[in-house]
Amino acid sequence: MILRKSLLLLGIGSAQIDLILPKNTYKSGECINGYFLIKGGTLAQRIRRIECNLIMDTHSTGMEEILKTSTILSSREINSGKSMKFLSTFVCLY
Repeated sequence: MILRKSLLLLGIGSAQIDLILPKNTYKSGECINGYFLIKGGTLAQRIRRIECNLIMDTHSTGMEEILKTSTILSSREINSGKSMKFLSTFVCLY
């Protein structure tokens, strides 16, 4: 058990999170609806906060700009091997 907790501190066996979106690209004014899919690791873990950056990638110049950072506060726990979803909605105003 102590070895597993030590590996979690290194990120080995920890919970995984993915942002699932229906499209790859969005235009200004579009509503972005998606969800965070969280898969539990080898031990139960508490989820305190999820942060996500909205990044504008300009292909013609190769520049990336962070337009907005979104934070979801939580006090949930994800058990080993379980999955959960957090819904996310954002309107792209840029």
